[in-house]
Amino acid sequence: MRRVLKHHVCFCFLSTALLAGVSLIAAQEKVYAQSQGNCRVAAVGGDGSDNGEQPIVCGGSEGRLGVSVSDGRTIDMDKYPGWPAVEVRGGDTNITMGGMLRVTNTGDRGSSGRNEPAIKVHGGGKLKLMEATIVDVHKGIVADGGFVTVMAGSIKIKDGGDAVIEVSKGGRVTLMMKGQGVRGGGSNSTGIVMDGGGTVVLDGTNFTQVTTGIMIKGNGGKASVNMGEGKITVGSSGRGIVMQGQGEASATVMGGEIVGSGSVVGAEVSSGTLTLMGTSFTKVTMGAEVKGDGKLKMTEGKIVVTSANGGTGLSVGGTGKASATVTNVKIVGKGDGSGDKGTGVVMMGDGEVMLMGTTVESFLTGVEMKSGTSGTVTVTGGTKIVTTVENGVGIKVEGGTLKINGESTIEAKGQKAVGIKITEGNGSVTMMGGKIEGKGDGSGQGIGVDMAGDGTVTLTSVGVEGFETGVKVSKGKVTISGESAITARGKKAVGVQITETGKAEVIGATIEGGGDWGTVLKVEGQGKAELKDVTIVGKGNGGNKGVEVDTLSEEGVKLTNVEIEGVTTGVSVSKGKVMISGESTITAKGGGTGLSVSGMGEVTMMGGKIEGSVSVSGTGNAELKDVEISKATTGVSVTSGKFVMRRGKITGSERGSGVDISGKGEVTLEEVDISKVGYGVSVSEGASGTLTVKKGSIKGFTGTGVSVEEGAVVVNVDGTKIMGKGSGTSKGVSVGSSVTGAVTLKDVTVSEVATGVQMLGGKKLTMERGSITVVENGVGVSVEGGEEVTVNLDGTKITGSGTSRNGVYVGSSVTGAVTLKDVTISEVATGVYVKSGATKAELTLTGVTIEVVEKGVQMLGGKKLVMERGSIGFTRSYGVNVGGEMTQLTKTVITGSGEAVNSGVSKGVYATGGEVTLTDVTISQVATGVSMMGGGTLMMTKGEIKEFTTEGVNVGISVISAELKGTVITGKGSGTGVKVSGGKVGMTLADVTVSGVQTGVEMNGTGALMISGSSTIEFTSDNGYGVYVGSSVTRAELTKTVIRGEGNGSEYGVYVAHGGKVGMKYEGNNADATFLKVDATEGANKADIKGALIKIDGQGKGLGVHVMNGGRVMLKNTVLANVVKGVDIFLESMFHLFLRLLSVSCVMCVCIVFFTL
Repeated sequence: MRRVLKHHVCFCFLSTALLAGVSLIAAQEKVYAQSQGNCRVAAVGGDGSDNGEQPIVCGGSEGRLGVSVSDGRTIDMDKYPGWPAVEVRGGDTNITMGGMLRVTNTGDRGSSGRNEPAIKVHGGGKLKLMEATIVDVHKGIVADGGFVTVMAGSIKIKDGGDAVIEVSKGGRVTLMMKGQGVRGGGSNSTGIVMDGGGTVVLDGTNFTQVTTGIMIKGNGGKASVNMGEGKITVGSSGRGIVMQGQGEASATVMGGEIVGSGSVVGAEVSSGTLTLMGTSFTKVTMGAEVKGDGKLKMTEGKIVVTSANGGTGLSVGGTGKASATVTNVKIVGKGDGSGDKGTGVVMMGDGEVMLMGTTVESFLTGVEMKSGTSGTVTVTGGTKIVTTVENGVGIKVEGGTLKINGESTIEAKGQKAVGIKITEGNGSVTMMGGKIEGKGDGSGQGIGVDMAGDGTVTLTSVGVEGFETGVKVSKGKVTISGESAITARGKKAVGVQITETGKAEVIGATIEGGGDWGTVLKVEGQGKAELKDVTIVGKGNGGNKGVEVDTLSEEGVKLTNVEIEGVTTGVSVSKGKVMISGESTITAKGGGTGLSVSGMGEVTMMGGKIEGSVSVSGTGNAELKDVEISKATTGVSVTSGKFVMRRGKITGSERGSGVDISGKGEVTLEEVDISKVGYGVSVSEGASGTLTVKKGSIKGFTGTGVSVEEGAVVVNVDGTKIMGKGSGTSKGVSVGSSVTGAVTLKDVTVSEVATGVQMLGGKKLTMERGSITVVENGVGVSVEGGEEVTVNLDGTKITGSGTSRNGVYVGSSVTGAVTLKDVTISEVATGVYVKSGATKAELTLTGVTIEVVEKGVQMLGGKKLVMERGSIGFTRSYGVNVGGEMTQLTKTVITGSGEAVNSGVSKGVYATGGEVTLTDVTISQVATGVSMMGGGTLMMTKGEIKEFTTEGVNVGISVISAELKGTVITGKGSGTGVKVSGGKVGMTLADVTVSGVQTGVEMNGTGALMISGSSTIEFTSDNGYGVYVGSSVTRAELTKTVIRGEGNGSEYGVYVAHGGKVGMKYEGNNADATFLKVDATEGANKADIKGALIKIDGQGKGLGVHVMNGGRVMLKNTVLANVVKGVDIFLESMFHLFLRLLSVSCVMCVCIVFFTL
């Protein structure tokens, strides 16, 4: 039975066995060919007998003698050149060989091509080997359209041999050789060759000593290798899997591990599609290389790269459109700190790489897209790229397109570590979701995103954290949007840095960083940035900054709806343009600087809030519109440059200044409200330039509203409301002693201050319209010093509290001019006060109204006072009190009131010297209308003095001369119209009317009295005088004067208390004129006229003495000459040495001359 190989015999045996109940045990391994086999010994010469060592051929007609395959067999192939040890052919052949098959020794046939494999199955044949030991053969198994299964055993290819397994035409090889494995032939050996499709299953079978683990080639076939838990160990310079299939060729490798030793490529794909499922590559220098038009799809598995000089996990590139899709794979570099320079994934050319749920770690560079790349790398599905190597780069892009999404993570550590680095070229990066993390020592190192290429980077809802610089842009454009969060760490941390020609656009993101001395957003070089709806948060305790700009770009930086907080300086601009708009908020901690503009910086801010100060220096230019500034000791500080603020608010902390100017600059405030400050606007430290304040308000200050301490600043305040807190030292506007610029106030309202406007010096102050209201003991305008200072008030209203000191105060050191036009001053102690010592000061009042004051104008010193078309209403001492060189009042109305009138204190005009000229002046309701004391002269033309109680005009003993022309003086029935107290005063009255007085004119001293024109004197009181001429008067002339007295006697029309002679000379043309006439029709029998040493010269006309109706005249040593009639006496009248006069009605047209005989 053993030597019979006929099919029917086999069937018979099987049938007999079954019928006999014989059990076939698998361990016996004696299995005969199945229904098809036809196995024979090969036709290799000899007598055709089977010695158990010849090759076997199953299927077909070749061979000599049928053989059994149930027992073991040992075949030395060296003895049978050109023959496989076992060959199975034909689609109907299905052979299972029991026992042990031993195949050895395939000699090198050289170029003869007769190096046959140990096992060859083709044409659809099937072979199952229960156990096979194949050693020192040139090629192991060839399945050319056939199917081979090896259940156990081992295969060893001779040194320099060929493939272990070769599959083609859809063949299949299954190795179940656990624990024993396959060994290749060394340097040129290949583990598995797949040509044109087929299947290999390695059920735990391991391959060693191969140069190429799996080779897939051919055109259009579909190959499959299931490695299971098997391993293929590839020798130095070898390749684990090589995919060279053409056309639509594809191959799938499942499971298993490719283990390298030396310089090994795990998988190489140059054409076709290679799919790896759960396959791992370890100890390789390159995990997978895809080039040409090859495609790699890798799922699960691992790539572990080990190289002292650098290795690559995945390389995709070449001249074609190579691509790789890697899903849930772990790609690991050496990462032992030995200085590995490896790269996890390298992309070159026009192809594509997709990493899904993949981890790339322990490389110096996680992913690198080489220069010249135009392809795409997509990182998605929670992929992690971790460069645990010191100073590693997560992703480096020199070209092509990088897409990252799906919550992927990039980690890099070290001082020079970079999460994503884009270098020269047009590479672009798009990242949606995920994180870029620095894993240094916690202090922040390296750069999260370093953009240095000409392409673009887009980060959407991305977290960047743990780096010293979150994002750096030196070229190209970076866009950050969504809920992205950029967090930098370290003492000099920078959240986003834009330099050189870089551009950044940030929308809706959060940028955090700054450290103690860093910056959250930094723009320099020619960089440009645009931020919208962004939150900028600083960390640390030092001098960190929110935004720092030092750029030469024309576009500059745009911040819209940006919130900046947690920084010492919010926005710092030393060069370039910055536009801040929307509802932006800048918060500087600890009273820091919200906005700093220096150097050549230029900032425009429209809307928003700044909590902290604003600083402008250098040639900086800042313009703020509708902005609120608060919580700063100094709201705005300008040391130079230009600052403009339109609308908006500056709210202080109850101290410091709202705006401080200390250098050369231009400052404009329009419709700005400043409050809760020590000083509203202050100018100091040699400042120059201009300050313009329009409308708006300055209120709630404790010091000064507008303080110009020194410098050459030109100040213009227009339409502004300045309101203090009512403190005793507060000032509305203050101008310092060394100020050389002009200060102009238009339509300004000043209130609740102690001093409205203070001029300690300066050159010129102009105030047009507006109003000043001061508190108790306050001063409206105080001019206290300055050489040749000029003060002009036009249309201004100054109001005190009733107990305030002065409306306008001029100090003793003032040498310039003070001019008031159409000004109203009320409810102060003194309307205008010029202190003694101001010898060169000039005061001009035009159309000024001073009312409800104790004193109107008090000018104790000064060069000149001019007042025209004004009015003064005072309640106590003086309407005008002057002592300067020259006083001119024109068309001025002075009105007194109160108890001071009745007490004799109040005076309309009180002059202590100088040249006093009153023209068309009206004085009323005073004790004394005009009191001229001290040296100097008085000239009063026209005008009126009325309702006085003491004197209309009182001239002191030191006055040089006094002259009244056309003046009307009306008393209240008492007092004296004109009184000269003594001295050598020359008193002249022309066309003067005096009435309502007890004495019309009283002339004392040694001067001369001249009354002429059509002067009229009416006195009404008893014991009064029309004209009283004192005993020392040297001369008195009354020409064309009318004197009327009404009383009960004892009053005198002219009383001359004089020891010399009196001359009366007629100079008229009336022949009936009378020199002395007494008509006592209603008299009280009292003397009317008493005289001595009188000489009357009628010049041929008139009557000397006319006495009637009981009148009396007493003349002593009197001469009547050249008269028509000397004495006329009627009706019991007497002409005697003593005349008793009942009543007096005297009308005289006389000339009285004093002379000495």
